[in-house]
Amino acid sequence: MVGYSSSVPEQWVEKQGGFQFRYNIEEIEREMEDGQTVTEWQYEYVDVQNKERGTLIDALITERYPYNSQLGKLACDRASEEWQEYEAFRQQCYAIASEALG
Repeated sequence: MVGYSSSVPEQWVEKQGGFQFRYNIEEIEREMEDGQTVTEWQYEYVDVQNKERGTLIDALITERYPYNSQLGKLACDRASEEWQEYEAFRQQCYAIASEALG
């Protein structure tokens, strides 16, 4: 999911018995309906129950690829473009989790 903030957002925010993890945070210029341009921060986020590595990786991956889609990817030829895109995304999620959790 994508969110916006008028100030630099925190990476971890406590939320209803869990956390919202914000990543891919970038400063952007956005034009409002009244024609004014505002500077704000755009980010992607996932909700997780805890700050465990496996939980975060699972949330990041399933945000884009639901479980049934991931099962379909397992049947792909490892040389196919579809598999390689999926695997590259998985590796990116592992890197995001490692950076976020140390």
